[in-house]
Amino acid sequence: KFHVVAGCFQIESNAINYIESLRQQNINASIIGQNDKGLYVVSCGNFATRREANAKLNDLRNQQQTVWLYKK
Repeated sequence: KFHVVAGCFQIESNAINYIESLRQQNINASIIGQNDKGLYVVSCGNFATRREANAKLNDLRNQQQTVWLYKK
């Protein structure tokens, strides 16, 4: 599974606030858990294939978002 990640946060409330700011931009996002460093990972979508994930990644980058792929 591939996730398009918009950010990682040490404090959960910061991740929640960031999700709200993304939603105000009509970007659906959620916390998908914590990474191996204990950071809360904010994802803008999960996809079965890298191709699908890259399409979303490019779309969000066109909206001036800093995003990257995460394979889980």
